[in-house]
Amino acid sequence: MKKDVIHILMACDRNYAPFYGVLLTSLFINNQGSQFHIHWITDDTIPQKMKDKFIRLVSDNQSELSMYEIDKSKVTDFPQYNHINYAAYYNLKIAEILPQDVHRIIYMDGDMIVDGDIRPLWEIDLKGNACAMVLAPDWNKPYLFERLGYDPKYGYYNNGTMLYDLDYLREIHYSEKALEYINTAKHNLGMMDQDVANALLHTKILRLPMQYNFQSKFLWKSYWVDHSEDFKKEILEAAQHPIIIHYSDKRKPWQIENRYRPYTKLWNKYYRKSTWRCLKRIGSIKDIAKRILKPNKTKDNIAEEAIFLFKH
Repeated sequence: MKKDVIHILMACDRNYAPFYGVLLTSLFINNQGSQFHIHWITDDTIPQKMKDKFIRLVSDNQSELSMYEIDKSKVTDFPQYNHINYAAYYNLKIAEILPQDVHRIIYMDGDMIVDGDIRPLWEIDLKGNACAMVLAPDWNKPYLFERLGYDPKYGYYNNGTMLYDLDYLREIHYSEKALEYINTAKHNLGMMDQDVANALLHTKILRLPMQYNFQSKFLWKSYWVDHSEDFKKEILEAAQHPIIIHYSDKRKPWQIENRYRPYTKLWNKYYRKSTWRCLKRIGSIKDIAKRILKPNKTKDNIAEEAIFLFKH
């Protein structure tokens, strides 16, 4: 029986495109038995040379690429958070942009790698829900629900990986509602498109296993001390064999000074195998000097129980 094509969504401008190149490289390496259709929502910042590079990468892996260019001026005035720029809002347009014959899709952030088979994720039964996501490290913090105005019993999810039911989103006119919500609640948006998804869809989110969005923040001491023992156990089990790894804090694996952080070696493995291996690595002299003067390879903000992860 022929396996159906897996639809993948990427949404970014030229700044994050190279990192999506590393992500797609890792996806193709670990899913050679599957065929993909990559849907890329972007803007007019992408040069033709970069487009051609993605076309070759996708076609060389017997997959298909579709690009959708939107007017970035429609989102540049929306709230932005720290290291995340306005392009994060692009994925909110999926319900109105993607073809009607695409019924479900997996969205992944660009600061991720895939280290296993994602077909089981693709085949998950959404059970009538709008999407499936993994809980955020601060999933039960009261301030989140006070800010977004819904019951804490629903939890708060990270949108780094999302399995969307596009038919459901079209039925509720999600893209329109998302833009309306941003315009009316922009002063309450701390995490941009992630807040929008939680605020509008919280009653219709299926919880995914952590292995499909293993977030670096799961290991932060500031969150770790508040986790229940069951939640800690779930984190440590997922940490040993994550399928999708998410470098979810502002310290990224392509920054030279962060080369000792968990799973950075794994990101470098796929970076070196990608056609983006000539990408200029980012690093500040000040931070590198700190590493030399204080060469503590196990960052202080990582929970002691998770130090074993540095072998990755």
